[in-house]
Amino acid sequence: MEEKSYLAKETLLWSKNFDNINLKITSETKEFNIKLGKENIPHLLGLQYINRYLKSQKGIELYNEVIKNDMSDEDIFKKVKKSHPKKDVVNVKNRIRTFKSFMENLENARIVEQTNPKTHIKSKFLVIDTKDNFTMHLGVLETGNLDVFTDFEVERNIFETYIVQNNDKFYKYTSIYEPIKSIEKYEENYQKWRKFSFNLEKDKELEEKFLIEEKEIIEETELEEEMEI
Repeated sequence: MEEKSYLAKETLLWSKNFDNINLKITSETKEFNIKLGKENIPHLLGLQYINRYLKSQKGIELYNEVIKNDMSDEDIFKKVKKSHPKKDVVNVKNRIRTFKSFMENLENARIVEQTNPKTHIKSKFLVIDTKDNFTMHLGVLETGNLDVFTDFEVERNIFETYIVQNNDKFYKYTSIYEPIKSIEKYEENYQKWRKFSFNLEKDKELEEKFLIEEKEIIEETELEEEMEI
């Protein structure tokens, strides 16, 4: 009997580390302010296709469906085939297979324009990376929203979709091809941005460095205040 795999479930559990965070992704000319929660991840993995009606379960419901029912990847693929017989289940397989690795290496990706006029994707920009002759695309959609830091209406962004293709049909005519310069996370306790990575081990190092620097700043400030007294 073939052993089952649980990559989708593992990816969802991994995403709990990035629940309800604010990110800033910057390239030479672009800056995306992202609000990310674990409820966003099921849609990026294509888990909505387990249901015949795609909107019958939303993000957090899909998340709980997989986690609570201990659904294997094979269970997911069977449901996709049953609910959408005409859909190529390989599309969902490729999303689940590559998503976590793609995000863990997001700092090595590029920002391009989405230039396919025939797609239903609403994102004007894509974050892409290529591996093994496949290109991973993360759609970045602009949404008017309230800035939680300033209370002003600003253009916020969400991750709209994630697609794996072996061609460039979504960005063939892009006028930009910009490496990501920085990914930052907003630390509310310090009211500051810090360098961030979806790679847990790397991000732990970035966080520790940030905390050491902040401690030094606090100590220097306290020392200066004592000297003024």
